[in-house]
Amino acid sequence: MTLPRLHQERPTSDTALYRTDFYAWTQEQASLLRRQQWHSIDRLNLIEEIESLGKQQRQELRNRLSLSNWTFTKMGIPAPLPQS
Repeated sequence: MTLPRLHQERPTSDTALYRTDFYAWTQEQASLLRRQQWHSIDRLNLIEEIESLGKQQRQELRNRLSLSNWTFTKMGIPAPLPQS
């Protein structure tokens, strides 16, 4: 079952830029935010990217902590943090 979308935005040039040149899109979005041009921001893609970035950062931290714990264990040193 597919739920109806409550709000659909028309594709904009920013949305097209998001699909074709991600780096340029990020720079444009940052510029729009700095200038407080809220009406021009590619909201849907920006929200998605912020959520994704947070998840990536959290996973990277977990991976690094896991590797640190593994290294301490191999060295015979009790891991300073509980393993997840």
